[in-house]
Amino acid sequence: MALKKKEIALARGTEGVDPKARVAVLAYHKVGRPSASASVTWYYISEEIFERQLHWIAESGWEVIDAARFLQGLDDPGSLPDRSVLLTFDDGYQSILHCALPYLNSFGFPAIIFVPTGLVGDVSRFDEKTREPMEPICSWDELRELQRGGVSVESHGVSHCHFSEVDRARLVFELESSRRAIIKELGANSVMLAFPYGDAGSGYPETGRALVEAGYRCAFLYGGGAQSFPISDPYRIARIPMGPDIELEQILTSPSVAGKV
Repeated sequence: MALKKKEIALARGTEGVDPKARVAVLAYHKVGRPSASASVTWYYISEEIFERQLHWIAESGWEVIDAARFLQGLDDPGSLPDRSVLLTFDDGYQSILHCALPYLNSFGFPAIIFVPTGLVGDVSRFDEKTREPMEPICSWDELRELQRGGVSVESHGVSHCHFSEVDRARLVFELESSRRAIIKELGANSVMLAFPYGDAGSGYPETGRALVEAGYRCAFLYGGGAQSFPISDPYRIARIPMGPDIELEQILTSPSVAGKV
């Protein structure tokens, strides 16, 4: 499958990288084949490719860290390894439980899943008018199973809407209600958010203030590359979009990542 030019640009975009504290946040969506009779899109990664990517990470010298260590690194960058990887999955698809988790556990890797809480136990209705197949999203019981398997559950808003298309009241609802639902259902102090569609809102400073007021410690975009810690804005953290044609080794061993970007 040929990689879209847009996705190549997203994957190779970078922030300024400190060679002593590099962090690569990888952003996955779906692992395995579509659950129904539908064509595979760029956002699906086969189990074979996923395993190969994890194997490369395990042998590469990059250390996979969990959510707690990442958060610690925001306050104390010196606590991070020289080269860290944070594995993240957007939208809460069941394929992460059934296909990705066994591989994560076999390598001993923790991860984060970002879930739109209003669609827990439902399907990805936000894909209804797109070329993406609608896929089942984990139930709360399935999210608890992921938790037990070392996957932190964090917020992806309530409805998976574009933040740039909502007013402040709706934005606050998306941030506060999703966080409260995760705390209530899972007993986890959710303090991370991934912007749906990577959309931080049309007036970002306002979004940043709303995130702080809602109790979040960081938020993630969709696009960019490995970056240095300390970072200038914990509410606009870059992530590397992961698809079947992304050459992780090429991205993380390129001169731009090995030194100054």
